[in-house]
Amino acid sequence: MELSEIKESVEEFVDVSLNDETIINGAREALSMMAVRSFLVDTVTDEFEADEKYQLPNEFVRVIKVEKPDENKVIDYWKVDGNMIRFRDDGKYRIYAHRSSHMPKSIEDDISLHPMLIEKVKKYLQGYVMVAHDIDREYGMQVMHELFLQEVQLAINEIKRGQKSPAQWRVKRK
Repeated sequence: MELSEIKESVEEFVDVSLNDETIINGAREALSMMAVRSFLVDTVTDEFEADEKYQLPNEFVRVIKVEKPDENKVIDYWKVDGNMIRFRDDGKYRIYAHRSSHMPKSIEDDISLHPMLIEKVKKYLQGYVMVAHDIDREYGMQVMHELFLQEVQLAINEIKRGQKSPAQWRVKRK
């Protein structure tokens, strides 16, 4: 979703016309808070050769786990050195890592997050604008510093719950 669309939503909520810099700065603050608390996770799946070092994406902060996607099995024979990763064996691997967010530079920039997290960024921006424009400062601060992180954590948990493979059911016929 483009930041300009989020700006329209926030302006409608607070009933104030906003400049682009206010929205960009608030969005960067919200995304930074999410990244620092490791709420953002990304994956890379590729073929790798044994004992070769591979550059991880720059936005990767910390590798959480690695799995063999064909076997759906978590493995522990990999090593990270700085922003490089290597594996003991050849094969296809999926790397899960905490990542920093792409920080918007203009109002046309896209914030590529799960829709549930986009809603949390909108809410944060509502609080951010309320504080900046002295509209119910106390509630704005509460939204920015308490509710935002709690709601992001709940959204992350819900997203993770939806990504788990479905349970297997045993069918009994009479």
